[in-house]
Amino acid sequence: MKNKILFILATHGDESFSIDVLRRIEKNYPRDLYGYDWIIGNEKALQKKVRFVESDLNRSAPGRADSSNYEERRALELVKLADKY
Repeated sequence: MKNKILFILATHGDESFSIDVLRRIEKNYPRDLYGYDWIIGNEKALQKKVRFVESDLNRSAPGRADSSNYEERRALELVKLADKY
């Protein structure tokens, strides 16, 4: 089964609660059986436990590959990944 849903978690690094929620959901609804995936949206901000590193990821979409701004590059990566769902 091709996965149809992508959850982007921790878009803001100071909002890690979504990771715990999806881990609990996975226990009762395994990804492979229910057709979903998840990914950490803003890994660098999550590691630092801050909202963002350089700019708000939500406001950085659709992103730019040539940007020196981490969130702008990450936004483009996430948009490209989401296109597969």
